[in-house]
Amino acid sequence: MKYTVSRIALACFALLNAMPSYAANTDPFDFDYEISGGIAERPALIFNDGSKTYIQPRAGQVITAAGGHPEGPYVVVDGTPESITYTVAGRSATARWTRANTFIGGGARGTLAALRDDQPPAFDGFTNRLALIGAHGALEPVRSLKASMPVAGIVKALVPQGWTGSAQKDVDLTEVSAFSTRPGENWMQALDRLMTQTGMYADVDFTTRHVRLHRETPKSGALNYAAGEKAQPQSQPDAIAQAVAAKEGASAGDAPAAHGSLLAEYFGAQAIRDSDDAHTQIRFATKPARELSFRTPDGRSLRAKWDSAANVMTVERADSIVVSDGARSVEVARSSGTVYDFDPTNAAHLQAVFDHDGQTFFKFADSVVEVHVSDVKHLGSGEQKGRYYMFNGTADQFIVTADGNVANVTRRHDVKYFERTATGAPATTPATTAVAKSL
Repeated sequence: MKYTVSRIALACFALLNAMPSYAANTDPFDFDYEISGGIAERPALIFNDGSKTYIQPRAGQVITAAGGHPEGPYVVVDGTPESITYTVAGRSATARWTRANTFIGGGARGTLAALRDDQPPAFDGFTNRLALIGAHGALEPVRSLKASMPVAGIVKALVPQGWTGSAQKDVDLTEVSAFSTRPGENWMQALDRLMTQTGMYADVDFTTRHVRLHRETPKSGALNYAAGEKAQPQSQPDAIAQAVAAKEGASAGDAPAAHGSLLAEYFGAQAIRDSDDAHTQIRFATKPARELSFRTPDGRSLRAKWDSAANVMTVERADSIVVSDGARSVEVARSSGTVYDFDPTNAAHLQAVFDHDGQTFFKFADSVVEVHVSDVKHLGSGEQKGRYYMFNGTADQFIVTADGNVANVTRRHDVKYFERTATGAPATTPATTAVAKSL
């Protein structure tokens, strides 16, 4: 056993020396596992290499793992599951992979500790970068900050005193980033901007006062209501000036109306989000007093299911959903597209970014004279016409230089829901009406 461990240690040392410095905080072999079981069920060693999980029995142990197979001295499970159940002499035990690095106080507790990485439990958020867990009151103003430091230090400076923080192991906590808070914003707004800037996501648990960072996009994005009516998309010509004019005209129609959510006003709904690739979920304060129907505008049932434990209605996804209690109806439209994030107070005087027909367009203030745009590898070409610049192609990140001033632009996918009072909804029969049923 000592020989085996020595070989593993040497392999770790060799791989660590070969890895670039930005990933130096991530081990090629991860030994951080917690065992739930008696002393007799504890193996000699358990670790993963990023693609497989290895369990080495102690002398005299015979280990059988769900989905496992023998490879040399190990029982090997393909992949890196969060937990592995195995048996030793008929007794069951569980090995749980501890995926988080703690950087403020203790680790996650309560709901967040048991949270699966692909399914945030909350719907609220400022953008798709945050998932909020538990109720909260007024948010504290953020402490003033303007510095370049590791991301762990920035998060620690932003969150209120007494909060703890952790990060999954794909997050490089030593990566240095420049960040400045803005006058008048609260700490959640600042954290939201930091996540957008660094390309990360955060789960914020108000119950346990804990923040967890991760790189992977949640399967269910956290969404706010975007109340209002969405204008029909307009056709966009090919020329730069015409494409920009058409886009600006369409954007003016996309602005949400000033009124609140109709779903909230009529039915007591609190939030709406994408659930998985085929469903939409609506959360309510309590179960609606009257039975609700969910259908498409042409009357097709969307097979609603009510989860009484979470006060959540799950329906089949559709571009347009008509929600009705028989007396009032609301039409909800889903819109997905691309959003470009940049500092609105940037020194380059960049005002807007959008893409069309495989090209990316940048709009600047009238005072800007000379513009150059490239991707993060400083590659790319384009054409400037007055205050507009057309970049040939698209990229996830851009470096924009205008009259010697630089702005950074990040491209991301976004989903919004728009709503309006449903008019002229077709009558439906009980066979085509989806009525909420408890799960």
